[in-house]
Amino acid sequence: MQTDESYTAIEPRVTEPRPYMEHELLAEIFQMLPESVLADMYDLANALFYNVMQGTADRLATECPEKRREIKAALDTYQVTAEKKLDEVFNVFQQYVSQSTWKIPDDLDVQFDHHKDIDFNISDQDLHDIDQQLEDLRNKIKAQKQFKAILTHTHQKHRRDIERLDAMLERVSFLNDVPLKENVPDVNNTMLFVKEQVEYIKEAVIQVVSEDISSIPPDKRTLHLRSKFQAYMDKLLERSQQPSDP
Repeated sequence: MQTDESYTAIEPRVTEPRPYMEHELLAEIFQMLPESVLADMYDLANALFYNVMQGTADRLATECPEKRREIKAALDTYQVTAEKKLDEVFNVFQQYVSQSTWKIPDDLDVQFDHHKDIDFNISDQDLHDIDQQLEDLRNKIKAQKQFKAILTHTHQKHRRDIERLDAMLERVSFLNDVPLKENVPDVNNTMLFVKEQVEYIKEAVIQVVSEDISSIPPDKRTLHLRSKFQAYMDKLLERSQQPSDP
């Protein structure tokens, strides 16, 4: 930009930047660089000025064609003076905008609504405690996942065993006809007893798997499940050995 110190005896002065005020424009929010905005404003001001000068020259030349040369000389002198003044004023405007209107303070506090009332000023000890809590939670989650995998595997194994028993029971169902032919009525009762025992095993597996054992240490949960299931099996064996009612 052009400057002319001899044009006027009173040079425009820009005071120290005033404190940042709330609701002042931050051009970056609208994805505009301040330098680009100022450059566009300067180009627009120059374009308007030159259009006005061109229109004035055309109008005067039309009204006084005999003085076209004098008009051109006078307008050229005025244009040079006006350009210098325009540059000088825009320098002041640019300095004001850069230092005041678009000034961002060093301690600008930008906070999201969902961060309100949250204290982010935490000490190193707080960070250490948080990391320790996260590590404890990771270990607990890992243990729960491992235990869930064991339960799932055990449940699937027992389910396959039960399916095999059901298939075997289906294959030997023809024995129901044998007692009728051979006059052996106890076979039917025996098959019903076997079926009853299989159902009891099913219920025992479901009860063991669905039991809440979160209070038991992870390294003792498998042993606990096995002992519970063995207790059900012992009870079933004891029940099967009791004499039936006549």
